Amino acid sequence: YLNQNVQRLYINNANSTVNGIGWIIIIYGAFRMLMAFAFSLIGIGQLGAVVAPIAFLLAFAFIFGGILMANEYLNGVYFTLITFLVSGLLSIIFAGGDLNPLSISLSDDGSMTLFSVMCTTLGIGLVALPLLLSFDDLKKGWPPAIERLIDARGNKSTDKIKIECSSCDKSLQVPSDYSGKISCPHCQAMMN
Repeated sequence: YLNQNVQRLYINNANSTVNGIGWIIIIYGAFRMLMAFAFSLIGIGQLGAVVAPIAFLLAFAFIFGGILMANEYLNGVYFTLITFLVSGLLSIIFAGGDLNPLSISLSDDGSMTLFSVMCTTLGIGLVALPLLLSFDDLKKGWPPAIERLIDARGNKSTDKIKIECSSCDKSLQVPSDYSGKISCPHCQAMMN
């Protein structure tokens, strides 16, 4: 009993549905990125090259949302839903007429507009599925790196107050929302 091998078992709580849908969204975003790239290079139609930058932004948003979903963040689901809504709206607006990277419409009669609405609805339903299946299991907030960026941008405008050191009477600047002990940089005295 003294020389037992300890075996550790790591359990991955990955929700295969959310992870799988995230990867599907990433692949879809990569496809949209390739289409935008093709339209910007080839310039199919008069409108194709003009709206290609918008298509690039949408493709990046799909990839970003898919990555967040693959990592099981609830904000990834919300971000991807909003991206699908914007993409669907632009698909309906730019349907008909010239071929462009925002809409797959080739006809002027409106039948492809109905197809665009159906594809957008299917995409929204696919992304909303994790909300129905595993809302409580998804991680809240953003990944730590994004949280640090958000915090760094938000903390730039913190007000500072001046406090006199109780030992050396030097003036210290402390954030106004700070609570806890403070160490004087001059004499290293601790104070509340």
